[in-house]
Amino acid sequence: MKVSSRTKCAINGRETQSWASYFGSLGGHLLAFDVSDILRDFLHHFDTTDMPSVSDTTLQDLCFSEAGRRGYSIDVLSPRLVFGVHIVASAYHFVENNNTKVFIAFVTMFLAYLDDAYPDEPDILIGVAKFTELFGSSEHHPNKVLNDFSDLLNETYSHFGEVAADFIVHACLTFVTTRVLEVQGSTEEPVHKDEEYVLYLRGMSGIPEAFAIFIIFPRKLPYHVYVQALPFIRQHINFTNDVLSFYKEEYAGETGNLISLLAEARVSDGNFHFRSMLRLASCHRVHLRFFATTSIAMGKNNKKKSSRPPHDLMTSAFPQHASTSKSTIIDTHTHLLSTFALYRSKYPEGKYETAFDFVEGVYAGKGVETIVDVWCEPEVFMRGTWKELADGKWEGIQYRFVIGVHPHEAKSYTPAVESEILTALSHQSCVGLGEIGLDYHYTLSPPDVQQRVFAQQLRIAVDRGIPITVHTREAEEDTERIMKEIVPKDHRVHIHCFTDTASFGLRLLEYFPNLHIGVTGVVCYATNLNTAELLKQMSATDNKRILLETDAPYMVPANVYDALEPKQSRLPFSHSLMIPWTAEFVAGVMGEGWDTERVLDLAREGVKRPSHVDLSMTLASTSLKRKRWLEVLDGYRFCCWTTSYILSQLERNTGHECHSFLILEGRLEEAPSRGCSSNWFNLSPVLGVLIVAPSYRFLENTDVKVHIAVVVVYLDEIDVPTNQAY
Repeated sequence: MKVSSRTKCAINGRETQSWASYFGSLGGHLLAFDVSDILRDFLHHFDTTDMPSVSDTTLQDLCFSEAGRRGYSIDVLSPRLVFGVHIVASAYHFVENNNTKVFIAFVTMFLAYLDDAYPDEPDILIGVAKFTELFGSSEHHPNKVLNDFSDLLNETYSHFGEVAADFIVHACLTFVTTRVLEVQGSTEEPVHKDEEYVLYLRGMSGIPEAFAIFIIFPRKLPYHVYVQALPFIRQHINFTNDVLSFYKEEYAGETGNLISLLAEARVSDGNFHFRSMLRLASCHRVHLRFFATTSIAMGKNNKKKSSRPPHDLMTSAFPQHASTSKSTIIDTHTHLLSTFALYRSKYPEGKYETAFDFVEGVYAGKGVETIVDVWCEPEVFMRGTWKELADGKWEGIQYRFVIGVHPHEAKSYTPAVESEILTALSHQSCVGLGEIGLDYHYTLSPPDVQQRVFAQQLRIAVDRGIPITVHTREAEEDTERIMKEIVPKDHRVHIHCFTDTASFGLRLLEYFPNLHIGVTGVVCYATNLNTAELLKQMSATDNKRILLETDAPYMVPANVYDALEPKQSRLPFSHSLMIPWTAEFVAGVMGEGWDTERVLDLAREGVKRPSHVDLSMTLASTSLKRKRWLEVLDGYRFCCWTTSYILSQLERNTGHECHSFLILEGRLEEAPSRGCSSNWFNLSPVLGVLIVAPSYRFLENTDVKVHIAVVVVYLDEIDVPTNQAY
């Protein structure tokens, strides 16, 4: 790919050949390349002199035509594709190959979509976390947009040489990882005190290598020289983006940009740091002017952020629905800790510093009677946080909770997790086991594992006679089969956030007379017609059994925006005060004779508090636990079948006495049966053991230890630096 059609350009007051012709004049003397010449050529492309317009209708028509031919979801991608066209028409106008231009526009489009949509769109929330795994295994991604992006990344190698393509793909995958980190980090108090981490995260999220390589990297030629220029170009791209992001985001009230975080990390006086950054910015004013005039910034934060609603509008001043003057609110499914964490991330200056303060400040005097908190992630509830909230003193509201393992987390179900659940079930504030079930939309846990864990938890609930909260998505047949096999017909069941087919819902209502359909704000969404269809059919039967829930912090009811003053384009999270708007929409769906108060009353009737059940350990459960532990011990014995070989190799090659903790790593010698090379019988597996045994001895899962050791062996075979993996 030629980087310029010009043969000469004036840079720094002297005549300098363009990079393409410069290479030709060298006659193949690759070592004669000067990194400074590469940088000059790069900066020339970003000068404001003779800068073309960002509007290129021919390119835009070409991109939209190709996007349509590929079947891209133009309805959601259209504004991002226009953004990608603007990037190419300005920063990459000199690229001669139209196919490459279209490719760059498409990559920019998908990156902008991820930056905009994740995590605000529920369907993409989990999909992004699985993106790299499915890309690496060449599996189809269930989310169409993400699957199209995966296919596009595989095309990189047809536009660029192998090394350049590796850089581009790696930068894009790293950006995906930072999106996951950003969302996971939003559930914790923000900590940005370390400068090195701030810079490290910026390097991951800015995608500078990809956008730099789009400019300077040829299809062939000396990679080792071009790579030497990348650190400088990377710095320039990141710096330009940092300054523009600072202006845009600080004005919008956001502080997640590099300059703000560095100011926090380096000095206590943020104004001092701001002034020093502006002095540095003045040194690059010419190149900043290019980006400012085109409103383009590469990498993270290149989108126009929507301003957040005023703090009080989302909390203490949130409008109270007229119906709550006569009917109270019972939110049968909310994730309180996640909601509070999202509140703190969106409003770090907010006045509510604990979940207790948040609930009292937002709900007090607003008609909220009860909330049912859901603990379904072992990583969270194994810390004992459920007990802190369950034992807390709640002012003016009843706090209840359910606990279980979500189908996404089924692979994390262990005897220890089950023991914690059993302990929690005995708490006086616990009203059920959930949310449990099957989810085949995103198989974050294998379906067979989901089914096994679902069945096990159903048995626990049935043995103790406690209600069940079920999560089911795109798994109708297996969910219905397992429930009918294990759950008595008269058992109390809550099908949480129902979105499957109406016929499936009617069958469950008919078979289980104490089963209720959970309705969230998603009933208002145009992308979900199933819930409304079920409600219509239910209204014509005697099985009008529903529960209202928020599933907060997700699924803001679409009709709530009509009640807000001033008007808002997007709310950052939902909470229990939005329940009446869901009820209002349900009333409209169910037809004549229904209003918001009647729906609220109907839902409240379904919430009959069960009598407390003695949940002390029974002989049956003790036998079950004993059986599970024996299975685990059998697994450990299997892992040790080649221990003698490992120990002898260690003694022969190191001369050191072997330690007992190496026994658990005996399973490494399974490698030949896995199809690994014969080199496994040399020192390589021993190297893996030597790395894993002392450095990762704290890991409890032997499979994870074995996996790390296998990675070490393969990295050793190809001599790849492993510091990032470690």
